[in-house]
Amino acid sequence: MFRSLLTAAAFFAVGIGLAGCAGATEATGSAREDGRWEAEGPAFLILENGDLRGSDGCNGILGSYTVTDGRVEVTRGASTLRACPDVDTWLRGLSSAIIDGDTMTVLDGDGATIGTLTRTA
Repeated sequence: MFRSLLTAAAFFAVGIGLAGCAGATEATGSAREDGRWEAEGPAFLILENGDLRGSDGCNGILGSYTVTDGRVEVTRGASTLRACPDVDTWLRGLSSAIIDGDTMTVLDGDGATIGTLTRTA
């Protein structure tokens, strides 16, 4: 009887441990959105653990992001506002993005596509 209880307790402990690991992996996710994303030209974003930073080629961009239903929702933080002749500053309009493999489609506040970025790292 004692051996059966001990065996049951061991299986229970292993089950709890595995459930805890599964929850931790799910909570952090595969982080498929994390990494460096670049456009043709100087614009880039780096997404890492909920933090966003980058540049439109002239001005720095900071913020945070969450992922909801496969969509990256961006909360803009601080950024610089330098005038930059001959630099397309489209990335400043970033509100959300959709990731498909190694391509990030950048959307403005109205949900319109304003550009694309490609994962480089």
